[in-house]
Amino acid sequence: MLSKKSFAVGVLLILTGGLSLAACGSTEETPNSSPIPSVEVLVSEWTVQPKPNEVKAGQVKIFVDNAGSDEHELVVYRGNKDELPLKSDGSVDEDAAEANIVGEISGIRAGFTESKTFDLKLAGEYTIFCNIVHEPGMGMDHGSDTELVRHYQKGMASSLTVTANN
Repeated sequence: MLSKKSFAVGVLLILTGGLSLAACGSTEETPNSSPIPSVEVLVSEWTVQPKPNEVKAGQVKIFVDNAGSDEHELVVYRGNKDELPLKSDGSVDEDAAEANIVGEISGIRAGFTESKTFDLKLAGEYTIFCNIVHEPGMGMDHGSDTELVRHYQKGMASSLTVTANN
């Protein structure tokens, strides 16, 4: 007959073994396990770096890793950077650009990764950028004490080429 202690140890081993197996069967998606093409984008003060920077047209999962100390966002715009309408303060006028904005991932906290699937069905150049504007002193803004910090104006934009899906 099993003692209470032996029974408890046996139950504990069964439970921890089950948890270990459950962890092995995780369905958490990572950039390399995505069933659709993916792009990893590294954002930080003051850069946006997509890898790869070219992808086939269609559904594309974009993973944004915020390696900076500020909160960032990623706006996906169909067109090149020179076509972006700007406000007088140097930030992008998203209302004027609305017809060509495919979507965005907002509120990407420092040290976190967020993802979203975008329909990049048209071949051509896309611009990905952070358009956050905030008061100075809210992170690593490197601005003066009175000027608003405009992430786009500080260089947070890059291009992503979408090629025809032949």
